[in-house]
Amino acid sequence: IKVTRSGAVVDPFRPNGGSECGDATTDQLWSDPTRYTPGGILAAEFSPFPLDYSDVIEGPNKSISLDAQAQALILWTFLFGVQAGDTIRFTIIASDGATLAQKDVIAERNRAQEYRYIGRKRAGSDWQAGRYIGVVELLRNGKTIDKHTAGVDLN
Repeated sequence: IKVTRSGAVVDPFRPNGGSECGDATTDQLWSDPTRYTPGGILAAEFSPFPLDYSDVIEGPNKSISLDAQAQALILWTFLFGVQAGDTIRFTIIASDGATLAQKDVIAERNRAQEYRYIGRKRAGSDWQAGRYIGVVELLRNGKTIDKHTAGVDLN
C-alpha cells in the first residue's frame, strides 16, 4: 500500500517530507488526530462449547449453532492490550432475567491478546426458551474501558 499526494509517494505522518524528530506539524493528512485505545474487547459471543484459541483468532465458525438442547452455554471474549490487574467481568443473563453466571477474572500479567470464557452446563432438561444476554466488561483501575453485549435466542 502506498499513499500519494499530487502524484508523489508521501509518508502520511510527514506529508511535507523531512525525517527530523520533534513536534508534529499541523499539516497532516488527517483533520483529527487518531485516538489511542489502550486496550479493549475485539469480540464477545456465545457458543455451545469452549472454542479453540485458533478458532477465536481466525474468527469462529458461523455454522456453530446454539439451541435449547445445547450441552452448555459459553460466553467467550477476545481482548487486546490487557494489563496486569485489569478485571474482565462476565455476566450471563437468562431469558427470565435472572443472572445465570457472573465472574470477575483478574489479569495476572500484561497480554497483547487474551481469550477467556465462562459458562454453564445444561442441567437435565433443555434450556428455557428465549433470549440470553452476555455482557463482558474490561475494567482498568476500577473504571470500564470497554464493554460488549452479545445475545442469543434459544428455541
